[in-house]
Amino acid sequence: MKPPVGRSASAGTAVAAGAGAASGAAVVIGVDPGRNVGLAWVDAHGALLRAEVVDEVELGALEVPEGVAVALGSGTGSRAARTRLEASGLVVSLVDERATSEEGRRLYWRCHPARGWWRWVPLGLRPPPASIDAYAAYAIALRWLASARAPASVAAHAQGR
Repeated sequence: MKPPVGRSASAGTAVAAGAGAASGAAVVIGVDPGRNVGLAWVDAHGALLRAEVVDEVELGALEVPEGVAVALGSGTGSRAARTRLEASGLVVSLVDERATSEEGRRLYWRCHPARGWWRWVPLGLRPPPASIDAYAAYAIALRWLASARAPASVAAHAQGR
């Protein structure tokens, strides 16, 4: 499957394109761990700047500009992804990843509205034509932004402390 934005992602294209999109504009990079790793560069207002799907092995080559946070989903595959990211010298924040696939599906359709008669088909019956891993990463980044804006006590409660 193709990534939702741009062309097929390899380590070089994901790193070069993502870092270019993130330079100075991105606040957080959301990471949806797993065999196919979703990456989403998001600005302070919650706008999606770039979305990519890369292989798990390519995650270690991710270059993050200074001052950009990395929000990693805490679900399946997060331990290996965290190890790869931290080995690159990145500071990783864990974010609860429950239901981000469903949220990513809704975000996909919000970013790519249906056309023609598909507009009348309920969201639950519309299969996205692309992988939604990058949009699950977008959901993770939005959750990180929401917790970063919340008062410290609310953010600590949301993280289960």
